Amino acid sequence: MNFGQNIKGIAQGLVGAAVLGIAAPSVAAPDRVYAAADGSFQVAQRAERGQNRQRAQRQQRAQKQERTRQRTSTTRTERQDGVRSRTTTVEGANGRTATRESRRQVDREAGTWNESATVTGPEGRTRTRDSQGARTEDGYTRDDKITRRDGSQVTRQTEGSVDRDAQTFGRTTTTTGPDGQVRTSETSGTWGDDGFKSTTTTTGANGQTATRNAQGSRDREAGTAERSVTTTGPGGQSVTRETERVRTDDGYERVTTTTGPDGQTRQRTVTGTVSAEDGTVTKDVTVDVDRIDD
Repeated sequence: MNFGQNIKGIAQGLVGAAVLGIAAPSVAAPDRVYAAADGSFQVAQRAERGQNRQRAQRQQRAQKQERTRQRTSTTRTERQDGVRSRTTTVEGANGRTATRESRRQVDREAGTWNESATVTGPEGRTRTRDSQGARTEDGYTRDDKITRRDGSQVTRQTEGSVDRDAQTFGRTTTTTGPDGQVRTSETSGTWGDDGFKSTTTTTGANGQTATRNAQGSRDREAGTAERSVTTTGPGGQSVTRETERVRTDDGYERVTTTTGPDGQTRQRTVTGTVSAEDGTVTKDVTVDVDRIDD
């Protein structure tokens, strides 16, 4: 069981920027303009203009934006002598394609595995990841080396523990960026018949911390699953992501609702259809952005 899946999307962007010490845009103080004659402040006039601007911005934010796009993914998997090779090709609505090629080898007797994966974008630029792991007495270890499209590298070392009797798990991950800065993450959680819960605390190179609380459940018989993740940055701002997935006759439907710190919501609906003939998956993706007037 892999409890090490990372967060992607909006929650990752908020925490990554905050933890690495990237300052949020500041709000400039209002200008004080003196009248030439008597030195009084022209506050009323500026306040009125500011209110008009804010009113116009709120009206724009209140509008709901919706966009729909379709993409098709095809995956081919081959297994031979303990080696699994997999190639996935994704084609967007604009006809552009990206591919992911991976090769994974497992030695069950020794309790070790290694995997290499390469993602090639539409422009031909690549991103690679080389990973290896091993089973330990109470868990596992994993090492990753990621080479980005610009050639810079990120390394990640993970040590995990699993207590199947107590139904608890833990994980410590140390990530070193291209500039040598180090980020650490500590995860602890539980699982049972009613689902799982986990808490992750991430500490950046600047000492600031962010937390991620996740919980989820799955009903295999009904073909449904639910997941809720709340990420809170060092400044106390939170992003919540609620995901529901339902199995359908020819695929699945997944709805993810993300709520930002300002109350703005973003709903992403993915309808996946699996071809019974060749296993090709067609995904229809609809994104609704509701900018709330607060």
